[in-house]
Amino acid sequence: MSDEKFYFLVGICKGITYILRFFQLAGFLTALYSLLKVPNKLLTALALFLGTEFILWLINHILLFHVPNEAIAEIPTYNVVTAIIRIITLSYLFIFVLKQSKVLTVFFTCLAVAGIFYNVFDLLNIRDRNVLEYVRYSEYFSNFFICLLSLNYTLYALLSDKIRKMKLIPLSLLFFCYFTIKLIYTTFTNFFMNQAIQSQDVFIAMLSSIIFDFAFYLLLLIFIVKKVCSKKKITTY
Repeated sequence: MSDEKFYFLVGICKGITYILRFFQLAGFLTALYSLLKVPNKLLTALALFLGTEFILWLINHILLFHVPNEAIAEIPTYNVVTAIIRIITLSYLFIFVLKQSKVLTVFFTCLAVAGIFYNVFDLLNIRDRNVLEYVRYSEYFSNFFICLLSLNYTLYALLSDKIRKMKLIPLSLLFFCYFTIKLIYTTFTNFFMNQAIQSQDVFIAMLSSIIFDFAFYLLLLIFIVKKVCSKKKITTY
């Protein structure tokens, strides 16, 4: 791959990244606009998820622009903080908003607390490792945990006779598919960091990840818009 073609594709990746971040912000603002009128737990949970994702990306993007060397060195810290925030926001969504049986609620709550404590411990000890030495266990756990949460709700809703729960199966499947892909991607990127891989292979992996991110946030934005624009009166879930 020539340098011109490489930098052209990198520019395309940046453009796609900015668009998907716009989807994040648009989804957050749409949900927030609706919440100002009528409280809704589901939209609150989605707004928390999208808002924190956008803020974390914005902080990291600003650091990369102004102090790139320091920002690259802080990539492990950024990954661990992101994992902690995702566990908190999506635990709220799948445990306390999309309610399930009491046994499963207690089980997943304990698992979430254990995951948060592990990630905090990892965060406190992360200064002893550089980017190349860092193994992304926090991302492994958070992605796998979210996969379990979303899959569990999908199965619970399928076995339920409540139409309201079954209507949210597409949302839980969207999270399940996305974080399953993220789990696979995390494994590959960790492999890339520890092997002599050509830059073209790394770029292809990054591009595929960005495309999946783009699709996920677009579909999530569509779900929120449909929820807000629904003709039915929005009530607290």
